[in-house]
Amino acid sequence: MSTFWVDGNEYYISKDNRNYPVLMRVDGAGIVNQKEILRKFLRAQHWTTLDIGDKTTHQLASEVTKIIGKTPSNKNNYNENQEEKDIPKSNNYFPKGMIEVAIDKLKGKRKAFCSEADFQLEFAWVLKELNPQYTIRLEYVVDSQKCGKMHVDIMMFDEEMNIIPIELKYKTKGCRIDIDGEHYNLANHGAQDCGKYDCLKDIARIEAIRDEYKNFKAGYTVLLTNDPLYKKTNQNDGIAGQFSLAEGQIKKGILDWSSLAGEGSKKGRANPIELQSKYIIHWLPELYSEIKNVKDSANKFYVLINKIEGLGCKTK
Repeated sequence: MSTFWVDGNEYYISKDNRNYPVLMRVDGAGIVNQKEILRKFLRAQHWTTLDIGDKTTHQLASEVTKIIGKTPSNKNNYNENQEEKDIPKSNNYFPKGMIEVAIDKLKGKRKAFCSEADFQLEFAWVLKELNPQYTIRLEYVVDSQKCGKMHVDIMMFDEEMNIIPIELKYKTKGCRIDIDGEHYNLANHGAQDCGKYDCLKDIARIEAIRDEYKNFKAGYTVLLTNDPLYKKTNQNDGIAGQFSLAEGQIKKGILDWSSLAGEGSKKGRANPIELQSKYIIHWLPELYSEIKNVKDSANKFYVLINKIEGLGCKTK
């Protein structure tokens, strides 16, 4: 049975006699306001008021079920020794919350970007549209004992001044794209091993912020790319296999270069990456975009999101 906590109480989703999902307390106590508890849980997953909308209690319970990763079952029929067929539990699994909703909205506005700065500006704009109550800053500087001064691509502050740092990467395969009369000449970044290192380093940087800032709520890294080699195991994995971003890879602990890696690959990236939490690589199943007038493998854009969980923020 998958359970979750709100305000110090443990809950699970069961079914009523009409087969609708309902909220139950593990200790058997009654619940005065199911809807408010479900809303609190969803807000803790960074759902916005817009996401929650006017959903009924049953609809909210269904959304919570997707998050905790188990189809609702009748508690009377539950055998605690039965094998659970939950989805992989990792701290970067989450439903369509704040970041995915923003990606969905952004793909309706822009199919590609001129540069990472272009992506950063447009993404921040959409986040602000979806979360008008939040304060958003670009290239926000934070001090970290572990990493020194860091420029965070997007820093969000909620109403209680808890922070949500977001790091972006836009890695492209060189090509010319024409969209609605606008021409894009995308850079050919190559060096996918270095790019993968940088993506994972972003996770470590946000973990450092989490460890030192009590008002850390959650953090995210977002990779948008039209280079399919980021999704696959490739020939460079012999020297940078621990940095692989192939689907289903588990990233945890110390990640380092192979002894075969040359100084050129490691330049500026020689230090190993240490991750404190475990992350399972799951690319979004839907394409970000597909450009019709590009014939080679550069015509499809993919998105990878990793979530860095908070340790329990304390508002000043």
